[in-house]
Amino acid sequence: MNRRIRVRLLTLVPVLLGMTLVVFLVMRLAPDAPASLVLGPSVNLWQPQQLQVELDLDRPWPVQYVIWLGRILRGDLGRSVSLSLPVADAVFTALGPTLLLVGAALIVGSLVGLTMGLSAARYQRFVSGRDLRLLVLLGISTQPILLGLLSILVLAVWLGWFPVSGMLYAFGDGGLLDLLSHLTLPTLSLSLVAGAVIARAAWAATADVLQQWPIAMARARGVREGSIFRVHVYRTVLPRLVPVIGSQVGFLIGSAVYIETIFQWPGLGRLLVDAILVRDIPLVQGVLLDLAAFYVLVTLAADLVHLWLDSRTVDE
Repeated sequence: MNRRIRVRLLTLVPVLLGMTLVVFLVMRLAPDAPASLVLGPSVNLWQPQQLQVELDLDRPWPVQYVIWLGRILRGDLGRSVSLSLPVADAVFTALGPTLLLVGAALIVGSLVGLTMGLSAARYQRFVSGRDLRLLVLLGISTQPILLGLLSILVLAVWLGWFPVSGMLYAFGDGGLLDLLSHLTLPTLSLSLVAGAVIARAAWAATADVLQQWPIAMARARGVREGSIFRVHVYRTVLPRLVPVIGSQVGFLIGSAVYIETIFQWPGLGRLLVDAILVRDIPLVQGVLLDLAAFYVLVTLAADLVHLWLDSRTVDE
């Protein structure tokens, strides 16, 4: 196994442990006591003390963390106070819709970004770098939540082409067309900004490869531009873009919290917002842990794929 791959895998353990510690401390640094946050303002005097004992909140926080971490390693994320069911069940139900939305946005954003970036570099006589940079700047500067609100106003309210909300279950009985109609606007709102970042990276990587001497030699021999791109450029550029595409997963996960809320999409983002509003601490912790773990694992997978595709790196 390549040394760099082993190092990446070994760093996964401390990263995941640090992630659990951050989530644990954030919940403990809330202004109110954790038991009061869970129970809310209208409680009997004995309830916070009883819940303190049930949740091990009467012990020092290092002991609380070790006990909580041990439960997580056993797959026990606690029990949701607001939903009256295990946190793992609630998270598992909402995980599928989030994976569907983030996956669709990543695919659309990657296709749009790669097409724009590679085309701009190939046909640079017609599309200048300044035009692309302006387009990318507009895309990066626009927040997904703004795109979501504009798409609702124009495409849903004014034109009536898509539904505003109403998707209770992403894999329900509405059929494929119903799912796609509800999925289109959230996907577009998420994917355009990610596509702009990928387009900029694709254009820069392609412009750099086109300056290398094998490309100049191929052009001197009269090789067609299309063959040059198929044989030389794509094979060199695409592995470089894998980490860029993987890094957009974190952006999509963070933005999905807002997009799922305004479109009422039944995913982890909406579940997190609902849990915060009702101060359901076990559910908030469970959702945050799953979102952070998902981001860490996807980033690691992108790095491993990059190392595998780039033969020069693997052979070192």
